[in-house]
Amino acid sequence: MRLWARSFVFVATWFALAATACDSGPEVTPASTFDAEDVYARTVGGRVLAGTEPLPGALVRIDASPGFAADAELSATAEGSARFPRTDTTNGAGAYRFAFGPVSYDLSIRTDAELIVFHELGVRGFDATLGVEAIPSGFAAGLVPTTDPPPRAGNAVAYFVSGADARSLGPGPGAREVRFRRFESTVTLHAVEYVAARGPAAAVAEGRVDLVVREGAVATPKVPMRPVATTSKVTFMATPPSGFKLAPLEVEMDLGLRTSAIPVTRLLPGVPLDLAIVPGARYAVHARAVEEGGAVTDSGRFIFDPLQAEVVLTLPPPISAEAPIDDDAIATGTATSSLGPTRLDAGGLLAARLGKGVVEHVLTPESGAGPVIRVVTSSRTTTLPDATAFGLTQPVGRHVWTLQHFPTLPRVGYLGGEDGRIGPPSWTSKPRVIVVR
Repeated sequence: MRLWARSFVFVATWFALAATACDSGPEVTPASTFDAEDVYARTVGGRVLAGTEPLPGALVRIDASPGFAADAELSATAEGSARFPRTDTTNGAGAYRFAFGPVSYDLSIRTDAELIVFHELGVRGFDATLGVEAIPSGFAAGLVPTTDPPPRAGNAVAYFVSGADARSLGPGPGAREVRFRRFESTVTLHAVEYVAARGPAAAVAEGRVDLVVREGAVATPKVPMRPVATTSKVTFMATPPSGFKLAPLEVEMDLGLRTSAIPVTRLLPGVPLDLAIVPGARYAVHARAVEEGGAVTDSGRFIFDPLQAEVVLTLPPPISAEAPIDDDAIATGTATSSLGPTRLDAGGLLAARLGKGVVEHVLTPESGAGPVIRVVTSSRTTTLPDATAFGLTQPVGRHVWTLQHFPTLPRVGYLGGEDGRIGPPSWTSKPRVIVVR
């Protein structure tokens, strides 16, 4: 009897709830159990750099990558909405920022008469490096350094700077110019004494001192020195592709700041280098080989372990015998080879015989007048961008076309940062003349 009563109550309650659900009153949407999207989740930002130098006043634009799902918010900006602007101008530190960016986007940058487009980026932070190395800027002070004890007869001293505020150190002898980020800064000055006849590879003593530098002032620091005790023997191996002639390898060192690096030595592959290792120093080697006609293969600025007995450098082979033309990618509007210079219609395709890596197409006006166009992509084909959308005149006439291939970079997003261009190995095609019409 008690079980029957409980069943009756349950059935009655169920019918009551069902009747309530059938009520014609307003529907109530249940609250979402998911967390609200973080305001910074879709933010895209970074800096525009010329080498290590930030560039203010550059025009930056973001667009959804073609072929990827479009975002309604980003599409709205194309219709005049200002909620999520698609363009920004870099500030005094070269920085840009977009409050909203799609999952995959193209980033276009105009600086003076140059336009560069980075295709299919997916990172939220990207320091875009341009194809030029600007001279480091900043506040400047004079520097007249000495060492304690002074260098021995027949020796020389090399100086370096490092630290968060340090920018560069000009050459000596005599008064040098040190550059830094703030009006008054603290930098670290390094000194390396070496046998002058053998170069910095034969370091015998080193030292460092922190000093305060001020715009327009002259500092006279004395660096306390101590002996260099660790030595090693390093052999570099570099084999160029067939038809390329290898230049002597260049070895350099710095104390963590590339702008104050100095040459250590030049030598051929296979020749052992006796190296005195300065504590805290960073060592780099660079190999370069040239083919008749102007194609170049480059190891990049390779940072190596000075305690490693053998260092193998990569010199990439050409991506195609006819690069940058890809015979498998001929289509309407594509640059084609015929009698006379190659012709490229506006909006036409640029192509490369690409299996992996990242490529950069560069079109430079032969006359020197007009915008330089750069397109960075990991795809076999890409289109010539519309320069007029950035306030530039549409390029026409004869242009020098080169293509740079970075085979070790898996995505375009890796071609960023101060060392993004000079670090990885690359191959550059021989210059070709095309006519843009």
